[in-house]
Amino acid sequence: MIVTMPMESALALVHVRWAASTDKQRPILCATHIEWDADHGDSGKIEATATNSYILANRRIDAHEALIVEDDEKPTGSVLVNAKDLYDAVVRIGKRAVAAPVTFVIDQDSVTVLGGAENVAETMPTEKGDFPKWRGTLEPGAQHRDPRSAFNAGYLNDLAKAAWAAGTDRRVPGGKQVALKAVPPIRFTLHGQLKPGQLEVTDSRIGPFYGIIMPVRVDWPDEGKDEFGPDGLAKRKADLKAA
Repeated sequence: MIVTMPMESALALVHVRWAASTDKQRPILCATHIEWDADHGDSGKIEATATNSYILANRRIDAHEALIVEDDEKPTGSVLVNAKDLYDAVVRIGKRAVAAPVTFVIDQDSVTVLGGAENVAETMPTEKGDFPKWRGTLEPGAQHRDPRSAFNAGYLNDLAKAAWAAGTDRRVPGGKQVALKAVPPIRFTLHGQLKPGQLEVTDSRIGPFYGIIMPVRVDWPDEGKDEFGPDGLAKRKADLKAA
C-alpha cells in the first residue's frame, strides 16, 4: 500500500504516539496500528491508532486530492509499527523539507517513509501481534454527564498532545505556531461514573481525531456534605456572618 500526503497530515497521523506505551515488554502497546481502506468513500482512508491500555488515540485521514492510495491487490489491511520510531522518522524527514509531501510505503513486513527534496527514505520493521479491539467501546457524540468521573491528569495531557494540530509541532523547523483561538476545540464527553471518557476533535484541515481515556477511582465526598456535616458549609457561612 502506498499513501502520499502533505507533511501536516503525516504529522497528524503519527502524533497518536503520545497515547502509546513506553513499556518495551509490551511491544504491541508501544506500536501504532495503521489501517487503510482504499475503497472507503471517493478515494480511501488511512487511520492510525495507539493505546497504552489507559488512553487511546485515533486519527483518521480521508483521501482527497492531496492523498493518494494505491494498492489494487489489497485495498484494505493493517500493520503495527513502533510508534516512536514512526513519529521520529516523519519528524526527521520534515526537518529536511517541511513543505514537501510524505509517502508511506506499507507492507506486512515493513513501513518505509519517504520525503524531502532528496526523497530520503527510512524503513522500519512491523510488529507481529493483534492490536486490542477497541471499536464500539464508545459511540461518538453520546451525551451522558456525571460530575463524579475522574481521570488521570497526565494521561489527559498525553491525549491533548496526541490531538494537537500537527502544524504546531515545534520539532519541525518552520512549523506554524497556531494561535490558541485557531486550534480546533476538544470535545470531552463523559459516559457515567467509572466509565471511559471520550475526546473528539474535528479539524477541517486534516481530519477527525478520536480519543478514549480510562477513569480512576476516587472517594468523592457525598454531595451536600463536607467536614461540617450535611449542608455544613452553608451553615458554617451563616454562623460566621452572624458572629
